Amino acid sequence: MGGQSSHQHRVLEDPLLQLNNDIKGEDLMVSISKVCSLTPSPFSTSNECCECLAYYGIAKNLVNYISGKLHERNVSAARTSGMSRFGLPCGDSSTMCNFFWGLYLIALGTGGIKPCVSSFGADKFDDTDTNERVKKGSFFNWFYFSISIGSFVSISLIIWIQETIGWGIGFGIPATSMGFAIAFFFSVTSLHRFQRPGGSPLTRVCQVVVASWHKRNLDVSPGCGLVYETSNLNSAIERSHKLDHTDGIMWLDKAAVLMDDGRKTGDFSNPWRLCSVTQVEELKILVRMFLIWVAGIVFSAVYS
Repeated sequence: MGGQSSHQHRVLEDPLLQLNNDIKGEDLMVSISKVCSLTPSPFSTSNECCECLAYYGIAKNLVNYISGKLHERNVSAARTSGMSRFGLPCGDSSTMCNFFWGLYLIALGTGGIKPCVSSFGADKFDDTDTNERVKKGSFFNWFYFSISIGSFVSISLIIWIQETIGWGIGFGIPATSMGFAIAFFFSVTSLHRFQRPGGSPLTRVCQVVVASWHKRNLDVSPGCGLVYETSNLNSAIERSHKLDHTDGIMWLDKAAVLMDDGRKTGDFSNPWRLCSVTQVEELKILVRMFLIWVAGIVFSAVYS
């Protein structure tokens, strides 16, 4: 089973209606072709370049600003900069309060866009089409290139302007850059492809945990029973691929094992008692990535 174990588990598939329209009611393939004709989209890449220039133009010289303009000592300035990352209360003076509120707004904006922007770009392409997969790779090459360009300009030219010409123009350029990023985004709103919501991933994770706990006394050894999967080409999440069963973390496999009463009645409608193999494998992927995330905490601490 080391990779896939479909030969050791029988899979029961249940019919599921497959939707072919996006959130605006347009045919998905028409919507995809309309957007992908712009690949690599200069608007999306320019948007990300401006956003990175604005963010790093402020974040990378924050300690010098606090020590030079707010007249704190270097150690205190570094501590203040770190406090702003964790949302701790602002200082006593009105100047410090305004300063912290500005940083919190930056954190809110950056935290809101960073987890979504890559997925938003990926939604424009159809992985089942060979040509679209090539275009998708090209888009992300340009996308991450624009991030590097924006970061490089901000930590070199923008910081030099802040130190030699003045903080006003040094912060004014990132603010103007962010304005351009907003304009780029809204100027092509009608060309974006908006997928129908596929449901909350947190809910899907909780369903697997609850279903596994409910069947905690079941035997999940290889070939022990019938496991459940949807019968359509994609998974329960629209236009997402099914995942094959894998070894490891077999306790979670219990969520996809059919109980005797379910087989007799044919009722598979309760997702808190029966989950698909794909849904179980999604949680397994998250669990396996946990150690990578833990290592990322160390890197982020050193990087900060």
